[in-house]
This record gives sequence, structure tokens and C-alpha cells, in this order.
Amino acid sequence: MNHAWSSTCLPSRLRPMECQGLIRLGNPAGDGGYIVRRADVDRCTHVLSLGLGLETSFDKAITELNPAITLIAADHTVPPSRLRKVWLHAQWKKLLYPLLPFKKRRALEHAYRSTMIGVYFDVYGNKRHTHVTKMVSATSGPGSVTIDELMERTGNTSPHGVIVKMDIEGAEYDVIADVLRHHERISTIAVEIHWLGSRAAEFERMMDAILENYAIVHIHGNNCSPLVPGTSCPDVVEVTFVHRALLEKPLQPSTRTYPRPDLDVPNTDERSDYPLVFDEPLVDAN
Repeated sequence: MNHAWSSTCLPSRLRPMECQGLIRLGNPAGDGGYIVRRADVDRCTHVLSLGLGLETSFDKAITELNPAITLIAADHTVPPSRLRKVWLHAQWKKLLYPLLPFKKRRALEHAYRSTMIGVYFDVYGNKRHTHVTKMVSATSGPGSVTIDELMERTGNTSPHGVIVKMDIEGAEYDVIADVLRHHERISTIAVEIHWLGSRAAEFERMMDAILENYAIVHIHGNNCSPLVPGTSCPDVVEVTFVHRALLEKPLQPSTRTYPRPDLDVPNTDERSDYPLVFDEPLVDAN
């Protein structure tokens, strides 16, 4: 089997800890929503939004909940100039396609794209927030930006005043060590982790590093991707970590079923959400 654990289930240490006050921010009916604690949003001064694409509903929702937050985004794939061209392209296609045979579904896609780009400009048109049009990387360069450089932009934040939202298509393995160096300033890491099957050893090392100072409070399988072959484990998972210093002790493993109907929705409605099955119950003494 192409994974680092012996069971066909998710390893027990991925079982979330019981945590009160979790909320979903962002798209309520598909991909783009993230689970965070309301208390951490209330104390937050800055959000690093790493990876945008056309989906900035989380960014909009978190600043509506706490208008004092400053967003610092990084994504090289969607410079504003390109988004303006895509928006204009979507405008006429959403009007034209309903008039053409077999194009009604595409019209809906372009209408959705137009709406999402509108959300982006609504958020990042505010000069309070910054979109760095560079790739998040472990090394700095003309087309790349490091976590250290992004954290420097936050200035002198209060302890645990930063939330990190990360969907950077596998680059999370390269930059997680840089994120964790700032753990005393970061309350929450909400990350989409890719390719658990083909990058199993890296995934295990990354989890070892994160769990030194953070605990899992939520996990959800992304049903846009397949299961790891031979297992019931999603190949892509969305995980929310909260710093252990902010959680009540002792930590208790959650007895809930996942996905949670009060928080989770499928990333795509074209197939059922993945039920998550864990192996032996997790005991956490920290």
C-alpha cells in the first residue's frame, strides 16, 4: 500500500481533539470554507491567506466577522490584471451561452466565476489588505516569497494574533517548517494537505512537526480527490490546528463522526462526502 500507516483507516493521531466554538467561514455550499475557532478570530490581527485561486469567500467572511483584521495574501496564479480579463470574459459568456445549445451549464460556470472574482475585488480592493502576487516558497526570489517575509509584513503582532490559511497545492510540505518557527505568534493553521498517498513519508514528518505545538481540532476529506488506493483515507484532507497553549487541558479525543453535519459540506456535490474512519482511539496526555 502506498501510505505510511499500516491500517486502511486514518491514523488515530489525526482524530481531532474536542474543541468548543468552531465555526465555518467561507463558501457555505462547496469548496472554499475553512473551520476555525471564533475565539481565535476575535483575537486575530492578521491573516496569512496562502493560495487564493478564484475563491476568496473565507477572506471576506473573516474580515466581516472581525473588521480589525488585516489580510496578507500570496498567490502568483491570479494577479489582478489577469482576474480583470477573466471577469470580462465571463461577463459576455454568461450572457451568450444560455442562447446556445448545450451551453447552459457553462453559462452557470461563468456566472459563478464572475461572482467569485467580484468577491476578490470587494476584499482586496480595500487598501488595508495586500495581495502579494508571488509563489509561496522556502526560498526568496523574484517570483517567490517566504513565510518569514510575509510574517514580517504583519509587524509586531500580539501573541497568537495570526491565523494562517493555506491551500498551496503541495508546497505546504516545503514551507511548514517556516510557519512553525513563528508558532508563538500563530494561533491557527487551517491547511489543505495534498497527496497523502504519494507523499506519505513527508506527510508523517510534517504531522510530527506540527503536533509538537498544535492539536488537531477538525479534519475533513476533500471529495474532489480520490481515496488513497486500498484505503478509506482521502488523498487530500483539510485540517485545522490550534496552538496547544490556547486549548483547555486535558485534551480529549473527539467522539464525533466526521464529516460533521454542523460544519462540513462536500467540496463537490457530484459525489458523496467521505466518511472518515480512524484506527485505534487516540490518547493525548498533553
